[in-house]
Amino acid sequence: MRKYKGRVVFQGKYITDEYGTQTFFPDQGSGASFMTASRLVDAIALLPGCSGQQSDAPQAYAQTKLGKGLEESHRETRVRLPRNMWPPEWEGMSAPVCPLVLALYGHPLSGTYWENYYDEIVVQKCGFEKVVGWESLYAHRALKVFLPVYVDDFKLAGETKNLPKAWKLMTDNKLLLDPPEPLGQYLGCGQRPTTLSKEELDRRMEHIRPLYHSKGYKEKSSQPNGGEQTESGKNLGDTSVGSGKGSKVDVKSLRYDMESFLTSCCERYLELAGKSDRDITPSKGFLFPGIDDHQLREEDWGKEGDLANVSAKVLVKKTHGARTCRWDLLHSINTIAREVAKWNNKLEIRLHKLMCCMRGTLKHSLESFCGDRPETLKPIAYCDADFAGDTRACKSTNGSYIALAGPNTSIPIASLCKKQFVVSHPSTE
Repeated sequence: MRKYKGRVVFQGKYITDEYGTQTFFPDQGSGASFMTASRLVDAIALLPGCSGQQSDAPQAYAQTKLGKGLEESHRETRVRLPRNMWPPEWEGMSAPVCPLVLALYGHPLSGTYWENYYDEIVVQKCGFEKVVGWESLYAHRALKVFLPVYVDDFKLAGETKNLPKAWKLMTDNKLLLDPPEPLGQYLGCGQRPTTLSKEELDRRMEHIRPLYHSKGYKEKSSQPNGGEQTESGKNLGDTSVGSGKGSKVDVKSLRYDMESFLTSCCERYLELAGKSDRDITPSKGFLFPGIDDHQLREEDWGKEGDLANVSAKVLVKKTHGARTCRWDLLHSINTIAREVAKWNNKLEIRLHKLMCCMRGTLKHSLESFCGDRPETLKPIAYCDADFAGDTRACKSTNGSYIALAGPNTSIPIASLCKKQFVVSHPSTE
């Protein structure tokens, strides 16, 4: 008699709670803008005539009431108040409760109610449109601005002259926001403007310009300075680039910096691992975060590591830094994280090298700069894979990188590092 394994998936409309009403899953109820959306909005802010600003929504969840958008399935919630918040008429009571009216943080659907609240304001009252396929990303066609929302963090980018109008439009419609500020700390990542010399721009574009031109994106040059002449007579070339050694370039640039965050990651590792600062001193042998399997001894695979109980705590924080800014650490962190449940001395060696490399590269950052008009920008993508980098499973790992590029532009948009599910025989598979 054969036995089969199977999986049953219930559609949400058939799942009900103890009251017989449709069950609503909190983790599916609210969304947040993608990190890629934030990068695209930053790219818009770097375009000529454009800029970006950000603002926080103070006490965001308390701005809306419970049941917003889900009034039919909403049930009353009662809470207890701290003793120092009791009104005088409650004196003498043992355990009084009161109805919860506002969507305070902690309620399982507070995020959903808050999203329904601001979504109604920006779409129905302010004239924004949802960008199809992108969570919590909105566009205003008339004002030519884009708005990504990550819980209570609002970022706005588009034509500089229209940014004040867009902010005023939202606040006039009862959306409480702090005064807008220039792009700065966002989701734990610092964003600061920089300037480039012509020599520095050429050095950074050394490997990007050949890829840009190899895709057929040619610069039609009929001007002395190599620019392109349009029908309107405007020059689209690098007329903004200064001449002479050390000259400044009229190129808007944005640097993503997470030095303080990565420093705290190193301190967290030292605390949990019981090590001192000199144990992860950078050296010439730790210029790169990864280490190949063939460089490890066979006995390290079967020996349990000393950090088995704290390994997950050490890695979780670093993952955010790698995904946000330090894409060069993604492969090393993912290699360790995927085996965290079967921790051994091999992973301990990998983690130690990763920490030494991180300590020595705290000032490394990611940078976007744009010195071209939007019509000259083209998306470029680079993808590759190692060949059976996992020697035990004989599986490879994919890596990819997407950016917007131009003759004087490089704007990183997204990266990916993911292990393959199947064994590939050549690397081209």
